[in-house]
Amino acid sequence: STPSWDEFSKVSTIAGLGILLVGLLGFTIFAVMSFVPGGP
Repeated sequence: STPSWDEFSKVSTIAGLGILLVGLLGFTIFAVMSFVPGGP
């Protein structure tokens, strides 16, 4: 059975938020490492 649009939109929203969260986390770590003396 094909998933309804409701289920699909819910899953894709959660997946999108997860991807954004991981990307933001990685960018934050990179920014902190760049500003900290002795970083890469």
